[in-house]
Amino acid sequence: MLGLALLTGTDRGPESASVAFDLRGLSAAAYHAIDGLALERKVALRLVQEGFAVVAPGSGADVEVRASVTDGGGLLLSAAVRDDRDAPPLRSTIAAANGPAAEWHLEVAHKVSEMARVLAASRVATRAPTATPAGRSGAAAPATAATVTAETEVVKPFPAGRPRWEVGLGAGALWRAGGADLLAGVLATHARGRLRLHIDVLGSRSAGSGIDVSEGQGMAGVSAAVIDGPASVDVGLAAGVVVQHFSLASPWASDRAGTQAAPGLWLPLHARWAAGRLVVAGRAALGVARALDHTSEGATLWSRGSLRLESMLILAWTL
Repeated sequence: MLGLALLTGTDRGPESASVAFDLRGLSAAAYHAIDGLALERKVALRLVQEGFAVVAPGSGADVEVRASVTDGGGLLLSAAVRDDRDAPPLRSTIAAANGPAAEWHLEVAHKVSEMARVLAASRVATRAPTATPAGRSGAAAPATAATVTAETEVVKPFPAGRPRWEVGLGAGALWRAGGADLLAGVLATHARGRLRLHIDVLGSRSAGSGIDVSEGQGMAGVSAAVIDGPASVDVGLAAGVVVQHFSLASPWASDRAGTQAAPGLWLPLHARWAAGRLVVAGRAALGVARALDHTSEGATLWSRGSLRLESMLILAWTL
């Protein structure tokens, strides 16, 4: 980038400005996902072609364009002028890549150069509002500013890599010998980078021969994303408690109702897909807890083994 700037430095006009393209706010995973090195080269080449001097971030560029990743996987560009830090920056969002990376890089480079032109023109107009180069109209700066597309607006920049909560409802099955019971509940996930904290409160109900059984389970655990982005997969470990309440229909039973609790351990796997703030996810978990069974006169009315296999579909919202 510095080499390109030096090669073209002699061709800069009096109104040229230095520009820095800053990707330091991206996580390592996000930088790798968008091929950040190739993107920096593409942006630097486009800026040099436009007559700007390309400098490293943090070196006091006249215009600095920072990039961050949105919830939907797109790229948020936030541009500001060094001489007017109190003014809100220009912001523009580039949708997540849905085609060849080279084409997406070209789109980002075009938008960065467009924002740089607008802010460089406003910088010149602020410094010398009455100075008009020979052969140019005084309306040149406003005309340049008008080239910004409708999607560019003046707002505060989106904070990169901020933690987030996803809260949703899930429904699925808790499998046992002889069939499956409906499993439903509330699930919350706190994401920070690739780490996830999961808090789940789930319940199920089933019936056997002359018995009704209700189970509730609460658990908390951590996981790590093996695939990150709008589509992600994470695996982890969770611990909690299983509480069961049973009631027998027989009036002759010595214990017609009761409640018992046992600790549990789970190995959950989550696969999720995010579209903006809406998240659709699937959860599969293999757990272990104390085996529970109920018998009457030697006959088994209801039983669940120590292994617990759970599967769920979750609809969540990002807060």
